Amino acid sequence: MLQLLSQPGDFVVHGIPLAYVWPQADIKNLTKIINSAFILGSQRTLVQDVTLGINELIEVAICALSLAINDPFTAMTCLDWIGSALC
Repeated sequence: MLQLLSQPGDFVVHGIPLAYVWPQADIKNLTKIINSAFILGSQRTLVQDVTLGINELIEVAICALSLAINDPFTAMTCLDWIGSALC
């Protein structure tokens, strides 16, 4: 059994485990096999983290509705794209 400790897009710290394996397996190079299944980088990407795009659209929509900007058409466009992504 493999328990993943992070979800796609999560911030991970160097040296912290990404997964636990039960029972302790004696497969050669198990660490390399598991580590090769992860793609690590300095920034989240839409390929790795589907929620990234939705979170960015929500951020734009909230800013568009702020008192300083007050741009409801941008907010409505963001909602259209969020709805499309959910479909």
